[in-house]
Amino acid sequence: MTNPLKENNNGKTYIYLILFLLGSIILFHSCATFKEHQGIPQLSPDDTGEVVYSFYIAGGFGNNSEAPNINLLNKFKEELENAPEASTLLFTGDNISNLDVPWEVDSLLIEEQLLLSKNFAGNTIFLPGNNEWKSYELDKMERVEDYLKELNLENTDVFPENGCPIEHKVINESLDLILVDSKWFVSNWSRLEGINKKCSDINTRRRFMEELEGYINDGQGKNIVIAMHHPIFSNGVHTGTDTFRGHMTPLPIYGTLKNSVMDLAGFDPEHLNSRRYRYLRIAVSALAQANDRITVVSGHEESLQLLSGGGVHQIISGSFGSKNATKLGKNIISAIGGTMEYEGEYAYGERGFAKLDYFKDGSSKVTFFMEDDLTTTKSFKVLEPVNEAEIRSDFSVTNESDKTTEILDDSKAYDKTGFYKFLWGKGIDPIMVCR
Repeated sequence: MTNPLKENNNGKTYIYLILFLLGSIILFHSCATFKEHQGIPQLSPDDTGEVVYSFYIAGGFGNNSEAPNINLLNKFKEELENAPEASTLLFTGDNISNLDVPWEVDSLLIEEQLLLSKNFAGNTIFLPGNNEWKSYELDKMERVEDYLKELNLENTDVFPENGCPIEHKVINESLDLILVDSKWFVSNWSRLEGINKKCSDINTRRRFMEELEGYINDGQGKNIVIAMHHPIFSNGVHTGTDTFRGHMTPLPIYGTLKNSVMDLAGFDPEHLNSRRYRYLRIAVSALAQANDRITVVSGHEESLQLLSGGGVHQIISGSFGSKNATKLGKNIISAIGGTMEYEGEYAYGERGFAKLDYFKDGSSKVTFFMEDDLTTTKSFKVLEPVNEAEIRSDFSVTNESDKTTEILDDSKAYDKTGFYKFLWGKGIDPIMVCR
């Protein structure tokens, strides 16, 4: 005669074993650290050329930790004071506190950042991030913009302006800058008071995509930098990765399952797999396929990262005030038409900032400055030199005065572009999806 109690215990043991194995697998694949990770070779000091333009990238100053970062700030200030006029400083969002504090407190944070760039010869741009939208009111989100206009500082602005989602700047004949308020895109508009009231021309996500596509097409043959708070690629905590301690909190296995469910289900709107955020990542990465010389620079993650996928490069520098764990690894962006793989090339859960240099031959490199050792830097190649032969079009000459070309009557019979297939699949009408 079988013992029901013993069978019950065996069943529980089996369930616990399954949970342990599942949790161990997830933990193995998603555990992040504060250590430095490097997957590509570092550039040597001899790998130099004539720099024609530079971007200094720092984000998350408003997310200050209790530990002072005076040495890092002094290094940053020193780099800016020695920077040439042909350069732009990008504060990649979260430039004010995420706490519900009076504007007088937040304005002090802006003043501190302005003091850092006081002797900077280039242009300074503040991008909005999550903290700038913390009030869920457009008028309060524009306080940084209004404050800078009151100060009337030369070459210092908030872009995009007036609560609009996108702005375009021609840097020179070989380089364009596209500035995006990504929080505008990923937010739940029903919770944002005054959204789009000052920007009637681009008041839908579809119109944003059309505008972005136009700017990318205008920059054919040029290098393009897209600056936006939210990255399209990441291996940081907003992808569901966490430290070992995080996976063990509040209980072993439960912490791992909790983090995985949060990421897969996208309950947190700041997670890369949340619905609107994923839609933004799909749109930007797919549209970027029209130009293989696009680099996205972002904050959001409190770490330093370099990633690439689908011909697009991603630099993350959001740890100017605080730091969080990260890792190297492969990941994907999933859309109706398929997936796009991307991979981490460098990652460090340390406070710091980044510098992106463009050279005369069209190539570029990124240099990371880390608080734990400000006497050394890490530099990596981002773009190869421009191949002039690929830019020139081969226009054939013909003696024919007239030429007849057959045109399809059925628009559905046209071959879909790679962008169309990746974004919408083969049988989806984008008008019905992108409202």
